[in-house]
Amino acid sequence: MAAVGLLVAFGAWAQEFDVASIKPAGPQPNDGRQHTRISVWSPKGAEPGKLDYYNISLVEIIGQAYRVQQNQIESADSLLPDRFDIHAVIPAGTAADKIPPMLQTLLRDRFKLALHRETRQLPVYALTTAKNGSKLKPAESASGITSDTYPTNWHISAKTTMPQFAEFLARKLDRLVVDETSLSGVFEIVLDAAPYSLDGSKDASGPSIFTALQEQLGLKLEARKAPVEILVVDRAGRPSEN
Repeated sequence: MAAVGLLVAFGAWAQEFDVASIKPAGPQPNDGRQHTRISVWSPKGAEPGKLDYYNISLVEIIGQAYRVQQNQIESADSLLPDRFDIHAVIPAGTAADKIPPMLQTLLRDRFKLALHRETRQLPVYALTTAKNGSKLKPAESASGITSDTYPTNWHISAKTTMPQFAEFLARKLDRLVVDETSLSGVFEIVLDAAPYSLDGSKDASGPSIFTALQEQLGLKLEARKAPVEILVVDRAGRPSEN
């Protein structure tokens, strides 16, 4: 697919990036894994910020723009499978909470995305503290979550909040995870489990993610049903050239 050019558009009346480019993702290492990187540098004072997405799919962009998990996007499997590199300049003075709406504008303008919201009763996991309480250690500041999956082991290390950890787990499991721990602040997390699979298969040498959470962190995932807001995609296509 031919490279897509630059979009230059900004007005006081719209939430838009100063400049945004969308191009097909470059070649990936031949190791059978998707190497995706997402970084957003918010503006500092009079300096503009930067948004850099590498090897990201349309459904992942929608998730970032609307702050939802992929299992909250209906028919995600039928969306355009291509992966993209997106680089954008965030206007100076833009508050961090304005960046997702700017991504929404980009999706409407370039991918012709149209969607609507619905609320449905769906299976979820509630992240709670285990019977004997949390084993988490406080951390001074958040530095993100690192996840490495190997044939026989899934290693997670993080300094993060519980809502952010619940959001991370939802991206890896088969349903939304709701934080109900009532634990505030930033915590240090080191977790080792068997690689998760939707069919329940795992290597016998390691505990499941459900067992590992209880034994290593004092946390628990409880299966429940709850009203969940989902996004129903009505239309989406390949990004336009500008």
